[in-house]
Amino acid sequence: MEPLSPIVELRHASRSFGGQAVLRDITLPVTRGETLVIIGESGCGKSVTLKLMMRLMDPTAGDVLWDGVPISGLSERELSRGRLRFGYLFQMAALFDSLTVYENVAFGLRQNHRMPEEQIRQIVRDRLRDVGLSLDVVEHKRERLRIGHDPSSPRHSARTRCAASLGRRSRVKMPL
Repeated sequence: MEPLSPIVELRHASRSFGGQAVLRDITLPVTRGETLVIIGESGCGKSVTLKLMMRLMDPTAGDVLWDGVPISGLSERELSRGRLRFGYLFQMAALFDSLTVYENVAFGLRQNHRMPEEQIRQIVRDRLRDVGLSLDVVEHKRERLRIGHDPSSPRHSARTRCAASLGRRSRVKMPL
């Protein structure tokens, strides 16, 4: 059986800020269906690595590839379309505080896809169910969701699980 080719890959990627090197010569392939966890102390480059993978930031040296194609030459429109294939979350389960849970989960669907509202409603319900949230929370705003320990989930708060539902349709999930 032939090995899977990476869906996203860093090749000899480095990133510096001023004279401070944050990443040095990183080569990291991520294949379709693979779960990748990047852990480390504050400031070691975890978020920078993931931002490079999505080209939310450019490497100082090296390449980023999606499906074997360097993304450095892609237009902003091509990058935007390519990013839709991936799901990623920002630290601290960032949600729009002026929107309800339902509106937060539906936001990307409305922005990036043309589909009937009933289909959006079904996807929102499915995503919330996938992350263990009941439909009781759909009208809550961000501040009503628990930040700390959630009794129904020993590992994740309701806010984190709501944010996780935003990337449920995607093939690769990357918390930033």
